[in-house]
Amino acid sequence: MDDHRPVNKKAAPTALQAERGGRTGAIRGRRGKGSALPGGETPGRRYNEQLPREQAEGRVEQVRFGPKDIMAPSIGKAPFDRAGWVFELKYDGYRAIVGKHRGTMKLLSRRGNDYLPSFPEIAACLETLPDLVLDGELVVLDDIGRAQFNPLRRRALMRDPKSIAAAARETPAAIFAFDLIALRGHDLRRYPLTTRKAMLKDVLRHSERIRHVTHIGENGVRLYQAAVELGIEGIVAKRADSPYGRGRTSDWLKIRTPAGMDIQAERAK
Repeated sequence: MDDHRPVNKKAAPTALQAERGGRTGAIRGRRGKGSALPGGETPGRRYNEQLPREQAEGRVEQVRFGPKDIMAPSIGKAPFDRAGWVFELKYDGYRAIVGKHRGTMKLLSRRGNDYLPSFPEIAACLETLPDLVLDGELVVLDDIGRAQFNPLRRRALMRDPKSIAAAARETPAAIFAFDLIALRGHDLRRYPLTTRKAMLKDVLRHSERIRHVTHIGENGVRLYQAAVELGIEGIVAKRADSPYGRGRTSDWLKIRTPAGMDIQAERAK
């Protein structure tokens, strides 16, 4: 479990600090309903360590998951504090499905485009991970950790290998992963969100460019205030015990900051 401290808006972290376990830590106090796996197993490393044995016994199958299967948030009108909910920062990037199965790797956009050839630094990081499918945001950050959309878009359009290699060094991208769909052939969508997040944090604990998204519990207003100060797009509120379902849902709510509303208006032109 992440840092239990609430967000201190007087000392708001940079976006990158937040994703590296800063003050936008995790669920405070009591564990969310349904956070344990069936059979009494605790989430995170203990469960993850059981999976390689099944892989060695040849029982791993590919979990079919594509852009049409993603879970999409509804729009929330205002930030709120509520027990049983967790809150994450929302970044200005590309929604991305990252998958690896028996050496085959993909980084799919919502439209099904594979961006992995344009982001070799993500591919190199993915090579070090086990077979999995995760949901997240592909971003390029500035020097203080704010997501920069235009450099990301330019990188996604690159095709020349020399230009791609230079961009990977000069403006490296990152994946901020907020959900774990499958791990070593096990479909995890039916498990509660807090369980999936605990497993995600564990599997990415040594990952450099694919980072798990930290969260706080209950205190959505404070995280929203921090997002406003950072100039971030907004926050996402999620029911702590929600399974991962296909399509738009009221179990996830996207709440935009003024900066996020400006971004939306600009791109709607």
